[in-house]
Amino acid sequence: MSSVQVSEAGDVLERLRAEHAAKLGVSADQVDLVRVDLDVLLSLGTLIDLDVRGISLFSRRATWEELGIPREAARRTRFTRGVKNLISKEYIAGFRSLETRARRWLDDHSFDVTGCRPFRFVPYTAYERWREGHEKLTREWEALKARLLSEYEACVVPTLEEDFTKIAVEAARALGLSGRAREQFAAQVVERARLAMPSYDAIAAGLSLDYRAGLLLSRVRIEEEVLAATRLEAERQEAVARARAVEAEASHKERLLAEMRKAELEHYREQLKEMASPMGEVFHQLRAQMFEDATAVLETMQNNEGKLIGPAARRAGGMVETFRLLNALDDKELEGLLKRIETRLSGPAGDERTGQVEKTMREIARLTHRSAEEVRRLAAPSRWGALRLGAD
Repeated sequence: MSSVQVSEAGDVLERLRAEHAAKLGVSADQVDLVRVDLDVLLSLGTLIDLDVRGISLFSRRATWEELGIPREAARRTRFTRGVKNLISKEYIAGFRSLETRARRWLDDHSFDVTGCRPFRFVPYTAYERWREGHEKLTREWEALKARLLSEYEACVVPTLEEDFTKIAVEAARALGLSGRAREQFAAQVVERARLAMPSYDAIAAGLSLDYRAGLLLSRVRIEEEVLAATRLEAERQEAVARARAVEAEASHKERLLAEMRKAELEHYREQLKEMASPMGEVFHQLRAQMFEDATAVLETMQNNEGKLIGPAARRAGGMVETFRLLNALDDKELEGLLKRIETRLSGPAGDERTGQVEKTMREIARLTHRSAEEVRRLAAPSRWGALRLGAD
């Protein structure tokens, strides 16, 4: 990437930073970079984290005996016991599939920002679409949960007893049990599984697919919290010194709580040190995805003798929709190039259109190459995967 292009990328961020610093009534060169960037992000979107609960209600660790492995077996030294499902695999797979789809849907409409994890930044441009998709998945979740509850007492529990009776008989045979010992063993296995089953009310209350909205602490607020915690600790010590009647256990508990709070606040402070530019992370992630898509389109065209057909055309169209959906930072330069792609795709097919699309894709690749390198350099743990609308 040329020095001019590097400068242009920096100019976009500086322009946005200056605009929002002005809205805050401060000078951009007199405020903390991270603070301004966080304020920009929170003014252009929200932080979301999925809150999926209850699937673990239906799984327990199996015992060696239930697996038919005797106490002296060498397998115990090298194998794990595995998991026993208390309801059918169909239900568990259904709930896990919905959780996976919900996480993927959030990933497709959000960005991963250092220091904000596990929350993800959803720009206002993508929020409505994300919310609609999330609510659809929630309805599917609730429908599956309602079906489970409707069948629970009459079907699920009796099936559990039947299945675990068969399992117990097989395990008893493998353990060499017979007669009365086999019957007692089978009864114990079934009873253990029955007792592990969650109640109807526990499922109704505890099985849920929801989300939490996050609140970022700016560096200034964190420093205020640290100072407040320090003052509270000093006051606590003075009170202890004056009173000297406070029970040792209560004093110890207060000290532990104060230390925990201080440690967490220090952790937040360290996270913010890593956040050189949260707004830059979002900016580079979207440009990096456009680089990936542009190079993929060019490669596909090359493999098809330079023709803009099939997957290449669909992915090019998906680039336009993805950018429009996630461009909360108003990247004008990249927006102009993608508008040219959109115009070319809607025009008549032919060599002229193909050549123009190829030329513009190369411009996009050159413009976004630095961002792709930046994202690879950071290599931050992320579930982020871009939305490819219209692509196979």
